[in-house]
Amino acid sequence: MRRLQIMLVACVIATLSGCGWLYESEADSGSDLSGQELYVEEFEAENEQGETVTNEDLEGTYWMASMVFTRCPSVCNTMTPNMSSLQAELEEREADIQFVSFTVDPSFDTPERLHEYGEAYHADFETWDFLTGYSDEWISDFAEASFQSVVQEDPEANDIIHATSFFLVNEKGQVVHTFDGMDTDTEGYAGDVEAIVED
Repeated sequence: MRRLQIMLVACVIATLSGCGWLYESEADSGSDLSGQELYVEEFEAENEQGETVTNEDLEGTYWMASMVFTRCPSVCNTMTPNMSSLQAELEEREADIQFVSFTVDPSFDTPERLHEYGEAYHADFETWDFLTGYSDEWISDFAEASFQSVVQEDPEANDIIHATSFFLVNEKGQVVHTFDGMDTDTEGYAGDVEAIVED
């Protein structure tokens, strides 16, 4: 009986937390990854404007990557406004950085839907691309190879499990740091902006 009670409590906690523990990247959020030699795989995708974006377009600049989707019932509703706040803060500091959000639901997330989604969160499309135009299998493989993170459907929750980290990529395409995409406080995004600027 005691064992059953413990299991029930664990299930309730997991449900109330939105299964947040499942979303964590294998490369723990808030980690310096510069020593891991982790590089973003080659990619070609379509952004919210219907334009082709490749990894080569990002060479020579720092960029921040995230994984989201427009009908996300849970974590994206925190991650995307955090990214928007981060974009605004870094623009104020005149940091030369791009933002890239890969949808983990490409069969549903058309460029038009991603454009509406970005607008709803006040994204500046000059420096922020929302990408689609690939298969579900591709994004799963890409996330694992590039960011050591899982993309996996969760049919019971009508959700897609994905990393909640923001991944800082350097000018050579190396993933050098992760930041907690779920980190909020009363002033908005509470990630270490100074550390990002320093990197």
